[in-house]
Amino acid sequence: GRDVVQALVRDVSERKEAEQARFETVARFSGFSEASQYGMGMADLEGRIVYVNPTLVRMLGESSEEECLGKHFPTSYYPPAMTKKLEEEVLPALMREGQWHGELELLTADGRTLQTDENYFVIRDEDGRPTYLADILTDITERKLADKALAESELKYRTFFENSSDAMLMIHDDR
Repeated sequence: GRDVVQALVRDVSERKEAEQARFETVARFSGFSEASQYGMGMADLEGRIVYVNPTLVRMLGESSEEECLGKHFPTSYYPPAMTKKLEEEVLPALMREGQWHGELELLTADGRTLQTDENYFVIRDEDGRPTYLADILTDITERKLADKALAESELKYRTFFENSSDAMLMIHDDR
């Protein structure tokens, strides 16, 4: 007999380039997300948190990312009324339309209540199937308190002026 050698050679350079491009994209996203002033999070389709950026960790009143991971987002960080809204309104609209934007009340791990502006969206795989639910949050608590104080002040002065029997004159100097 003769010795026979068979070899199968496959060019994997295209796959390696694609993997490198994906790695670079993930690294860019990570830098973007980690530096953001907005809270960013992702959950799997069962609602288990799989990613939170440092801003969201602080917003949630936790001390580390690990404390958030694996928790069920609708029930872990929202009061019961908001959990109900998420389950009955937000999540169905999110799955139907691919995104949802609105204001929600967040309950932090340390007991604070935050007013938030939230932008939920679906992340899909290459075949268009939903794989993750993502959320970008802004804490609007201070703005809401300022809006409330302004509305109360306007009401107080309007009531005072409208119910006064005295003549009143406002002078405004535009210099």
